[in-house]
Amino acid sequence: MPTLAQKWIDQGIEQGIEQGTLGSQARTLRSLIHRRFGSVPAAVKQRIAASTVNELSSYIDNIFDAKSAKAVVGIS
Repeated sequence: MPTLAQKWIDQGIEQGIEQGTLGSQARTLRSLIHRRFGSVPAAVKQRIAASTVNELSSYIDNIFDAKSAKAVVGIS
């Protein structure tokens, strides 16, 4: 049975991995939006910064069909 300290370490590692994934997906999405639409509007940057890993994955999928940078992240 893991000790309390080991549980904390494992939890910290898990959180670190999630934060790394979040940051990587956010950078990828901003790059894709910039490449496709020429710029990343402030409102889109804010939406990306406030998103979860699952939301970012969905937005990355949206890049192929969206007609604008705002549409990628669901802003009308």
